[in-house]
Amino acid sequence: MMLAGCITAIEGYREVPGGAALAVCASFYREEGPGFARRLNGSFALAIRDDVEDVFHLIADRIGSRNVYYRLSPGLLAFATRL
Repeated sequence: MMLAGCITAIEGYREVPGGAALAVCASFYREEGPGFARRLNGSFALAIRDDVEDVFHLIADRIGSRNVYYRLSPGLLAFATRL
């Protein structure tokens, strides 16, 4: 899991634990799947590689304040939040 930006609030938490946002996101992802992102607030983009399901998720905040660019080619997925 990779994070670009900042998660400022997580539904169900009074405050985002300092430096623990990725750990909290990973836990929620394991429990709820990619829909967990509805619980997040902030300006962010997440990249999640799920080896169990053999899928890759690119998730941006609900406002789209962080663009996510990607290119998919045979055997390659490249992604970035800036060009």
